[in-house]
Parts: sequence; structure tokens; C-alpha cells
Amino acid sequence: MGRLKEYTQLKKKVEEDRKEADRAEGALAEIMKRLKDEFGCSTIAAAKKKRKKLKKQAEEIEAEYEQQITAYRM
Repeated sequence: MGRLKEYTQLKKKVEEDRKEADRAEGALAEIMKRLKDEFGCSTIAAAKKKRKKLKKQAEEIEAEYEQQITAYRM
């Protein structure tokens, strides 16, 4: 009887893990769709590259803003 109980518990655990994996896969698919729709990125690597480019642009804009504020105050 012990082996049957162990088998049942393992089977239940496998089913729970499979459901969790399915949920994670669905969440990943949704995230990838959002990346594509909102940012035009079809891969994580493309998203990272775009993030880096946007961060650089933001830093440049901030530097320009600071220069303009400094010039205005003088």
C-alpha cells in the first residue's frame, strides 16, 4: 500500500508541475506578444538592444536638458 500512496503523490505532483509549466508558458507567450506589439521586438535580445538604445537616448536628452537649464540660469 505504501508504494501506491507514493505513486499517487508523485502523480499529483507531476500534474501540478505540468499545470504550473503551462501557466508559465502562457505568461511568456503573452509577454512576448506584448514586446512585439508595443515595442516591435520579437526576441528578448532585440528587446535588450532596444532598451539600451532608449536608455542612451534618455541620457542624451537629460544631458541636453541640463545644459539648457545651466545656460538659461546664466
